[in-house]
Amino acid sequence: MSNPVVIIGYIFLIPSILGIIFSLLLLVSIEHRSPRSPSTARDRAAAELPEAGIAEPIVQKVISSQQLTADDNAILTLEQKDGQ
Repeated sequence: MSNPVVIIGYIFLIPSILGIIFSLLLLVSIEHRSPRSPSTARDRAAAELPEAGIAEPIVQKVISSQQLTADDNAILTLEQKDGQ
């Protein structure tokens, strides 16, 4: 291959490799900094929902990721539905 073709190849190759390395480092740092496990979210929901005055059967459905029925939604106030 001619020298210009090789130089152009390196011009494209080096930034690509640097971009891949940067993306991997960013991914690792984000995962390492803020681990979010489903059990943590469930524990937080189990603690916060009863404090908001939400009935225990609804709390259990939310924690177990079940769909709320129309009757369940009718029990909730607008503030509870908005999460405030």
